[in-house]
Order: sequence, then structure tokens, then C-alpha cells
Amino acid sequence: AILTTGPGWADLKPEEKEAQVVQVFRELSERLAALKRDQPLRPTLTIQIPQGIVLGWINALDEGRKHLHGEDD
Repeated sequence: AILTTGPGWADLKPEEKEAQVVQVFRELSERLAALKRDQPLRPTLTIQIPQGIVLGWINALDEGRKHLHGEDD
């Protein structure tokens, strides 16, 4: 799935951005799990700005690890 940020994205603090992408990834994971397929679908979330520049992506959540990289590094 691709999450395209909106005008308010730039005003969010890094920890708020992180919380938003983790929340979206969890929701995506739950929806895919609810499909109950023999071969479970593995989510990937790509985060990009409206101009198409990719800010990052998540393939799995790891507790205690930063998931959004690049903008504020």
C-alpha cells in the first residue's frame, strides 16, 4: 500500500510521523490477516509525498525500532 502524505505532514514532529505510519501499517496488517488466506499476505507500506518522492517503507514492525527514516536523519 502507498500512503501519500498531505499538507499537514511537514508540520508533524518526527515522533508524530512515526506514530502515524506505525498505526497505518498495523491497520493494513489487520485487514490482510482478516482475509484468512492459506498463504498469508505480507504487507508493505510505502510512504511518499504528493510529488512522488518516497520517504520510507515498512515491511515489518520491530518493537523499539524507528520505522520511518530519511527525512530527519
